[in-house]
Amino acid sequence: MKVFNHYLKHVLLLLICGITIYAHAANSDQIFLKAKEAYEKEDVKALNQYLDQLESDNYLLTPYAKFWLLRLQLDETDNQLISDFIAQHPDYAFTEKLRIEYLKKLGKQRDWERFTQA
Repeated sequence: MKVFNHYLKHVLLLLICGITIYAHAANSDQIFLKAKEAYEKEDVKALNQYLDQLESDNYLLTPYAKFWLLRLQLDETDNQLISDFIAQHPDYAFTEKLRIEYLKKLGKQRDWERFTQA
């Protein structure tokens, strides 16, 4: 009976941990959807807040929220930050879109050195 109780405690503990992880992931999913809404409304302040939450949660889709923020603030964002972000995410679907917008920005700035490196 003691062995059964011991295993039962472990099973219950695993179940509680699983529920907690699921609830945390569901919360991050909701924050991600709110971040997407903020992007669609071009609400940079809200998007920044949601991005901070996603980063602190180590949420898998955080780079998409970063991309949305960069895209909204492309003209104000330091070129090196944009370049670094593109280099860090070469296999994401959004990378080529960001690269094109970045090249347009560099062309307007006549920054041909960075343009040829991008």
